[in-house]
Amino acid sequence: MDPVSEMKLQIFSNQYYDFVDSFAKSDFESGKILGKYYTEVSIAENMIKDLLIKYKLPDNITTIRVIDPFCGDGRLITILLSQVAKLDRYKKKSYEIVIWDIDGDALKKAKNSISKIIEKLGIEASIRAEKVDAYVMYSIEEDNFSICVTNPPWGLLKPQKIFNERYTQKEIEDYKKSIALYDDYMKSEFPLSQPTKKFGKWGTNLARTGVEVALKLVSNGGICGIVSPASLFNDQVSVPLRRWIFERHDVYSICYYPAELKLFGTADISSITAVIEKNQGCKLPYVKIYKNVTEHESMQLTEEDLDYLRKNQYSLPLEFGFTAIDLYKYLDKLPTVYEFCQEHHFRFVRELDETRVAEKLCTDGKIVFAKGYMVDRYQFNEDGLYLNEEKVCPPITVDGWKLVWRDVSRNSQKRRIKATILNPGCIVGNSLGAICNMNEAENTFLFSLLAVMNSIVFEFQARGQLVSNHVSAGVIKQLRIPVQMDDERLQELVCNNMKTNKLEWEIEIRVAQLYGISREQFLNIISRFEFSREELDELNVLLELYY
Repeated sequence: MDPVSEMKLQIFSNQYYDFVDSFAKSDFESGKILGKYYTEVSIAENMIKDLLIKYKLPDNITTIRVIDPFCGDGRLITILLSQVAKLDRYKKKSYEIVIWDIDGDALKKAKNSISKIIEKLGIEASIRAEKVDAYVMYSIEEDNFSICVTNPPWGLLKPQKIFNERYTQKEIEDYKKSIALYDDYMKSEFPLSQPTKKFGKWGTNLARTGVEVALKLVSNGGICGIVSPASLFNDQVSVPLRRWIFERHDVYSICYYPAELKLFGTADISSITAVIEKNQGCKLPYVKIYKNVTEHESMQLTEEDLDYLRKNQYSLPLEFGFTAIDLYKYLDKLPTVYEFCQEHHFRFVRELDETRVAEKLCTDGKIVFAKGYMVDRYQFNEDGLYLNEEKVCPPITVDGWKLVWRDVSRNSQKRRIKATILNPGCIVGNSLGAICNMNEAENTFLFSLLAVMNSIVFEFQARGQLVSNHVSAGVIKQLRIPVQMDDERLQELVCNNMKTNKLEWEIEIRVAQLYGISREQFLNIISRFEFSREELDELNVLLELYY
């Protein structure tokens, strides 16, 4: 990049971050917008331990160049230095340490913390701390470091609605222009990290671009330790980045931490750490699934596992681990929800945008409004709200039957898929996913699909794909269903359960049988979820009768 272009870009970058600093009302709000989530110490220690096992320190290097391009308070560097000080092979080495951050206060704190640990351990090291934007400055230092440890910001580059009510229209437009300029740069500079699908204009994921920055900063044979949301390794929109990571680098280890561990404060999100060497071609990674910060299941992938991942866009079944991979392979041979819907002319629909939704509703009308909180498994509890047809023209799909599920569902919930059937005369907000059937003669298949989507086998698949708090239609479309869906017994059970809510275990067993899985496989899936003793006792009685 020529100096003039670099200067212009730095101005655009500064402009965006200045807007956030001036618009945000608190450090908490600014941190949430920018995606500042500091790494829990035990996670960092686990990651750096793996990094130092993997890294083969060249004998001819006397000075090790280390960088954290998103340093925060500097804890990753201080933990790294604390661990290398214990290893004989690093005793006579010196360090050039570079830390970057856009937060000047955090940068000062980081430099102070690192200086103290250097003095305490008697390490020979220099520190260069720079208040810069790593997404802009990385190109100057590309391929220059032996070690990079970092936790890039976890935010999306998009306008924040909370600002709309606080500032003038001109201020908001200037703010959006600054984002657009910055985003245009991100699209051109980090094409691998761009999502393959976006809703609207925005969607650059700073965590993804941060991974690309980190890997580009290390030299060939250098190594990265990266902290990231777990969606990096199994969402639908990061396939090009994953392919680049696995096929152009050596992934040594991936550690998965479930959302319920609450390791990142208010962020209810699953996370990973990855140790990646800049070296052509992936060998066989170790995968560790943590139950808490100390206990984990660990396995090294086989060539067969890696081949399976390659065929599935390097999407890793992290929540249940690779011990379940044989079952995933079996399920992958079955038809998808999307194929089934195509066959029966069911449509995935979005009917009503819930932005300023109160203006579109009334308390008396003909078309019932359905929102996420009103839906539970096999249940719909309407809230006395109707579409105001004087303000909104209803789509034709309000006359159809709809299978709906909650779009927002946290990973820590017992069941993430909560679905039911809505009769004609309902309109759904975008807090619900929806599949519409306009032909009543096909309803038996819609009820069968409801049973499958609410089943534990379907939930098992979904949790292997869902790592955000949204149950997207894109994920639902990919999941597998039984070949045989025209089953009178199942349809009868579903209809009766929607009246009594007492037949769910019988439905579960029937769905499992239609999937063609054995009793042992079914119990294996059940064991991965938390059920009460009473629930399991009821299941065991029914298994003896029907399975």
